Amino acid sequence: MALTASTSARAATPTDLDKDAARTLIQQGDEKLKRGDTAGALEAYRRADSIMNVPTTAIEVARLELGQGKLLEALEACQRAAKHPSAPNEPAPFARARSEATAVLEVLKERIPRLTLEVHGLPFELEPEIVLDGQPSDRTRDIAVNPGDHVVVANATGYLEARRQITVAEGDHATVVLELTPVSREAPPPTLAPATMWPLAYAGVALAGAGAIAGGVTGGISLMDAAELEAGCDETACPEELEPTLSRSLTMAHVSTGSFIAAGVGAALGITGVALSMSAESEEPRASFMVLPVLDAQSGGAFGLVLAWTSE
Repeated sequence: MALTASTSARAATPTDLDKDAARTLIQQGDEKLKRGDTAGALEAYRRADSIMNVPTTAIEVARLELGQGKLLEALEACQRAAKHPSAPNEPAPFARARSEATAVLEVLKERIPRLTLEVHGLPFELEPEIVLDGQPSDRTRDIAVNPGDHVVVANATGYLEARRQITVAEGDHATVVLELTPVSREAPPPTLAPATMWPLAYAGVALAGAGAIAGGVTGGISLMDAAELEAGCDETACPEELEPTLSRSLTMAHVSTGSFIAAGVGAALGITGVALSMSAESEEPRASFMVLPVLDAQSGGAFGLVLAWTSE
């Protein structure tokens, strides 16, 4: 309580030490102003004004703020100077400063720009959150601002943020309209997963390849034997020593034919497996097929196919 009382008394009646400090700050501000350092001069004047709290320091602050386009800050300084109570024996500069501040106030009322903020797109029961130049604003009408650039942001639950930037000059009365758009709740488009190949497709491709290779090899052997028989046999019979060659030629011919048949079957199975894989609804098949060629040499080269079925 004693500290509060001491501080209040100091603010009301500056001591000689306070006056010396304020005088020094004013001199520093004057020197900085001569050097073109308006920001430094303004800071020195503000510190002196916070110590003295008299019309003469307040009007100095207002002049510099006006020169820097800080109309709102100049308005506040002029209001303090104009409202400073007069005293019978006060210094003459106090009265002049008070009179100057009153005159500046009348002009500032016309120079200060004002904004009106309108938020569209919300139902009646929802209130938007409005931020003006980084500070929350609870007003939407007749908002006093300094000349220059300003950013207005509006938000509401369930809506996309709306942002507008506007530049105003002295005396402007501008309206900023912000349109809030609901957040889209539509489901994202489905993504197509890569098809899983059925084992039938792999088995078919493998059978087609193996059949083609086997058919080519055995067919080549059969043709070579046929060429040898053609050279050693006449139109009615073959020598006894060429009987094994004849038997092998016939066997290889059967095997070659069967292999090419198996290759065709494998190709058909591969195509069918690919088609089933592309159209299947499940990611993995429940069963797989295997088709295997079988050669029975004891029955004269008979060829057959074995269909193997495996299930999970």
